[in-house]
Amino acid sequence: MFDTHADTSIDTAPLIPTPEGQEHRGSVSRRSPSFLGYKGFKPLVAYCFGLNYILGVGFLTLPWAFMQAGYMLTILSLLVISGLALLSSWWIVEACSRAEAIVSDKEHTMEKPIFKITQRRFELGDLLNLFIGPSARVVYMLGLSMYMYGSLWSYTSVFSSSISAHLGLPFINGGHSCDVVNDLSDGCQGLYKAYVFVFAIFVIPVACLDLTEQVILQVTLALFRFVCFIIIMATSAVGIASGTGMAPSAEPFRSPAAFDFNGFHLMVPVLVYAQIFHHSIPCLTQPVLKKEQNMKRIMTWLFSTTTVLYCVLGLLVSFFLGAAVKPTCTLNWDNYTGGQADSTWWAQSISYLIVIFPAIDILSTYPLNAITLGENLYAVAPIPADLKSQRKVKILFRLLAAVPPIIGGLFVKDLAVIIDWTGLVGLFICFVSPAALLFFAVKATRARWGEAGGWHASPYSSPFSNQWVVIAVGGLTAALVVFLFAFLVQG
Repeated sequence: MFDTHADTSIDTAPLIPTPEGQEHRGSVSRRSPSFLGYKGFKPLVAYCFGLNYILGVGFLTLPWAFMQAGYMLTILSLLVISGLALLSSWWIVEACSRAEAIVSDKEHTMEKPIFKITQRRFELGDLLNLFIGPSARVVYMLGLSMYMYGSLWSYTSVFSSSISAHLGLPFINGGHSCDVVNDLSDGCQGLYKAYVFVFAIFVIPVACLDLTEQVILQVTLALFRFVCFIIIMATSAVGIASGTGMAPSAEPFRSPAAFDFNGFHLMVPVLVYAQIFHHSIPCLTQPVLKKEQNMKRIMTWLFSTTTVLYCVLGLLVSFFLGAAVKPTCTLNWDNYTGGQADSTWWAQSISYLIVIFPAIDILSTYPLNAITLGENLYAVAPIPADLKSQRKVKILFRLLAAVPPIIGGLFVKDLAVIIDWTGLVGLFICFVSPAALLFFAVKATRARWGEAGGWHASPYSSPFSNQWVVIAVGGLTAALVVFLFAFLVQG
């Protein structure tokens, strides 16, 4: 990142003078891919990283959202939200290329713009500061901090409650596992807190590593995620077909309705939360090889994959579990019997795998999101440039991002409440900010180079890089944020 404690609006001088023979301290990580001897991410590696960014814990609440708003209304809403999320991702990448042109022009005056993405990385807050002004970055950072801390908080809750449901610890709660949501005994709550501590021991050190040091971990966990998705959907499909699977329940079965507008305000934040990773796009884009050819394609495959998975997962699990579905749906598999009167070894194995799956999944997602928040906090911190260039300072900000949500997870465990409010802030980050960003980015490059810097001038532009599309998306989603906020406050 560049020198963010200086005014980086368009009318300023060059952001940071680069001493001869040295890297641009504000824009390239000292442990960048080239520094590590790693040439960059191929599309498949970037795709795996992207999946790990997106598939945090939001998908666990999708079947619950299908029950709240009805399966048809949820699917239609998911298609709209996914399409808009894809457009917003393209707009962020395009804005990065326009920022590079503006900053390069300040360093070396250019008669024509060169829209490319180099190793100079601009976080979303940096881009908003550059094209709109410091106040835009302040508003964005407040929203991002609320969203990211809420996300990391939810990861802590899901990991600890999932492990507590299946794995007891000696000398705690008599060595027995327990349901931390329904069992409020001191022993069960002590077990939950012990697993919060275990979680912290793993994720905090990993959050201090750079992305290029996590390739093997992230690709492996992405493959594991696909396997677990398939098992969840397969067991749900078999259970629907046979009418068996879970232990008998005293509650009468109720399948989801097609449309239930009373649950619309609960469903939308869940869908947004499940598809958002836009705050991390600049971080993911930097190490990708052949960005012009690959970035839009990677984003398209990412959102296409998650949309199909979410539709299938939401339908199968909601029709399998009905009204009994929990906000963390994998916890329902704690009673999985495979249709047998008594649970068999293979049914118990499936039960363990699915219940513990979110916990394993979060081990990859938590560090990625802690890195994103830490990098953004690091970018806006008003500290001297000589200190800011030190790696230990960057690690300090990652710790500032990673540690507080773990402390919060000790006290609040309700995933539905956390996701509703976090998803509402996500609407602002996912749709309003990228739309405003591209609008003012094009305004800046057009003011400098005329039509050579106008709409569709960047190789990262798409057919939807259009003034009226950008205004419509930004305006409508801003109105939706106000509407949903009013409902959540009342509810």
